[in-house]
Amino acid sequence: MAFAVAGAVGGGVADHLSSGGFEDPSAESIRAKRVVENKFGAGDPNLVLLVTARSGSVDDPAVAAGAAALTQELANTPGIQQSVSYWTLGSPPPLRSTDGSQALVLARISGDEDTVNARVEELSPALTRQNDAFSVGVSGYAEVFRQVG
Repeated sequence: MAFAVAGAVGGGVADHLSSGGFEDPSAESIRAKRVVENKFGAGDPNLVLLVTARSGSVDDPAVAAGAAALTQELANTPGIQQSVSYWTLGSPPPLRSTDGSQALVLARISGDEDTVNARVEELSPALTRQNDAFSVGVSGYAEVFRQVG
């Protein structure tokens, strides 16, 4: 009987819980972070796409053109605050693997933790793709916490 009651109570409570909870919203550092994000549109990327060349390098024309288009597609997606990549930032070495077969697209999904979680749940399947030139995997803070949740 105790388990049935606990299960019934737990189910009702779970409906009102959100993911995350790793930041104290009243902490001065978090308040400052929110001011910077709101005032300047800045924030840490919470969505990372790993683009892998199927052969050759991420600098090959077909991969570079497709990945730049993917970066722009992401930038034009509702709920995406920022979208940049190895290809749109002038090919900075930290965004490319040492063997040149992989590079990153970095994006920021705007909103609170629940909004980000709901948005990445929609975006992840659409962004995971493969063609003749490259494949795309989805990761980053938003995707990891969605999968853990």
